[in-house]
Amino acid sequence: GLGKTLQTLALVAHARAHGAGPFLVVAPTSVVATWASEAAHFTPHLTVRTVTESRARRGEALADVVAGADLVVTSYTLFRLEATDHAAREWGGLV
Repeated sequence: GLGKTLQTLALVAHARAHGAGPFLVVAPTSVVATWASEAAHFTPHLTVRTVTESRARRGEALADVVAGADLVVTSYTLFRLEATDHAAREWGGLV
């Protein structure tokens, strides 16, 4: 209710427009879809990818899933399971 998601999306949009790398949001599983929905509504020019399954379930590497994304949203659990893959990427910001 305080507008934290919208403020963060505005920051991401501004940073990306000025050359920053993609941003990673790590959130509770229950709000991953909300982040994607809010981004589509308020920052439709951003390319958003959600990571909602482990590599074993989705059948493709993280790099392939997030290629071309401005904003990547995943859950705490999936972030922990793929921490090495996330750490290997260059992020413009982490939330």
